[in-house]
Amino acid sequence: MNETRKGKEVAIEILSIQNGQETSVFISDARFKKNKDKYKIEFDGTELCGMPGQITSLEVENERVVKLTTGKKEIFSQMIMEKGVRHCSLRIDDREGPLSMGVSAKRIKSDISENGGTLEVDYSLEFNNFHAGDHSMIVSVYNK
Repeated sequence: MNETRKGKEVAIEILSIQNGQETSVFISDARFKKNKDKYKIEFDGTELCGMPGQITSLEVENERVVKLTTGKKEIFSQMIMEKGVRHCSLRIDDREGPLSMGVSAKRIKSDISENGGTLEVDYSLEFNNFHAGDHSMIVSVYNK
């Protein structure tokens, strides 16, 4: 397994489920590292997923997961998923009016360690305080 300044090279699989139905599976190379009590999984966006030039990271710490996406297209997205806490992750004010996105984690289960592992997050999204759906994300980290 190769280790770089950005972390060791791993393979990841992300299964996305929306309203009980599997919607996508994403498989990619990634970088993985531990910093104090946090684990960070970082991967590059691809043409296939419509996000070339983007970098997405998942920071896992106890009952909290932060998903951050940044990149060349000047997109910045942050979702904070913390069990039992509603976070407002996006607010846009434009001529159509304000738009806000809330994220509430229902369950976070992680057995992530230096050797990889699995992260499971069940969460709901709301837009302008209206429930938009229930989601699950299962992230598996494998040593190469």
